[in-house]
Amino acid sequence: MPVLFTAPFCYNYIMSLSKSTFLAFALAFTFGFAQEYEPDVDSAWVAKQNGGRTELSNGESNEPAPACIGDGCDLSTSADQSTAENTTNVIQDTSNAVQDSTIQAATDSAKVAVASDEEDCTPADSLLPECQEGVDEEDNDDTYERYISENAEISRARKEGFSRSIKIGFRAAGGMNLLFGDKSDNWGPGFDVAAGIFAKLPVFTRALTVGAEVDFNYRRYNFETEIQYGEDYSSEDKAQIDMMLFEIPITFQYAPESEGLFFAIGFDLGLKLSSTSEYKQTVHSAKGTEKDKRKNTLPTAGVELGALVDLGYVFTNWFAIDIRVSRDFSNLLNQGAIAETEIMKSNLQSFHTSFGISFML
Repeated sequence: MPVLFTAPFCYNYIMSLSKSTFLAFALAFTFGFAQEYEPDVDSAWVAKQNGGRTELSNGESNEPAPACIGDGCDLSTSADQSTAENTTNVIQDTSNAVQDSTIQAATDSAKVAVASDEEDCTPADSLLPECQEGVDEEDNDDTYERYISENAEISRARKEGFSRSIKIGFRAAGGMNLLFGDKSDNWGPGFDVAAGIFAKLPVFTRALTVGAEVDFNYRRYNFETEIQYGEDYSSEDKAQIDMMLFEIPITFQYAPESEGLFFAIGFDLGLKLSSTSEYKQTVHSAKGTEKDKRKNTLPTAGVELGALVDLGYVFTNWFAIDIRVSRDFSNLLNQGAIAETEIMKSNLQSFHTSFGISFML
């Protein structure tokens, strides 16, 4: 009797299948429905939907691949295109804004640099190319050479002005001396010889200078007297003092012009180096004539201090003459060590007049 495909039969048949067979059918069914659907579409329609391009999205075929199929494609495509265009416009506007900002910043920096250079320009830099306006580039080399040359001249002038402002030179002088004070009547004129170096420095103004000298000075003082003790007894006395000393005059000089008359006052300090004396005595009496000579019986003081006045004339920047008068206020002799009776208790101040010639470096 034939087996009928009844519901109980089918159920029993399905239940009798193994699990592996059922799983194979399920996989095959799923794979069949999962295959890619490749619709057959018109190329013109695809080109319309794909922005006019007929090539596929993957570039492997001449048949275009539409962005989408079905209702709403036109709307979504237009929206995508609008979004892309908006994005492109935003990027372009941003790029233009950044470029404009960069150009403006560079322009501002250039203006600031130019303004700074203009502010840094001084009258001394007026020949620099960057400090001139309307100068051809062909003249820049000549202008720069003139700038270098003029600045070199300015620097040389400054150095010369500094060297000229501090005057250094040599002075040689010669003159005479006289002694004043107690028991100075028998002292006659003597002579002085001096030579040394000096330096003068302007203070406050160029017309007023302070000068200092260091001179080596040689002096001779002369003494002569005749004493009558009676009709048949008299004495003739002669003496001389030879001194060598360092003399340090400090002066304040006023000269209205660099060349011409000048006037100076100051003080004078003398430091004794050596001193020798010789005393000669000739005695006349009824018995005859007797002569005597004594050495170093008239010692001198070690330090002299006085004041001076100087009047001179500057002929050129390197040559001048002057007449100097000085007066010492200290005693020439060392009172406690005098051995000659005729000179004891003398208080002698020296007076010097000299004519000097100066050579400036």
